[in-house]
Amino acid sequence: MPDPGAPEALHPWRVFQGLAVLAQVPRLATGGQTRSPHSRYLRLSCREALADITDDREYVRAFDRYEYLRSLLEIHYSPQGGSVAALGEFIGAIPEAEHIDDTWPLVAAGGFDGDPSKAQHARASLSAQITTTPTF
Repeated sequence: MPDPGAPEALHPWRVFQGLAVLAQVPRLATGGQTRSPHSRYLRLSCREALADITDDREYVRAFDRYEYLRSLLEIHYSPQGGSVAALGEFIGAIPEAEHIDDTWPLVAAGGFDGDPSKAQHARASLSAQITTTPTF
């Protein structure tokens, strides 16, 4: 079996078998079901480790950005060429659109095969997915 690569292997629905993720993630202080339990669990679990170096507002912004960038990479590196990412809580606070060119940090570091047009395509796919995803 070929190596799926980190974005594919770490997709939350692959780490937790199918819908079993809902049973694995404890009910959080939000009072019940969340739209993205994997996102909420990771966000809350990592907070304490960074408490000494960032305040809550900064942490939320950084985590939103992490989820956004992870989603872009997940779309690009999906072996099926699919344009679906495991959306997280960031969809309520999507980072401002950036100009993506060959100097954009993820592209310059070799992400998206070093091709800014591939990063732009992933962003368009992610934007389309977010637009059609209901929030509740």
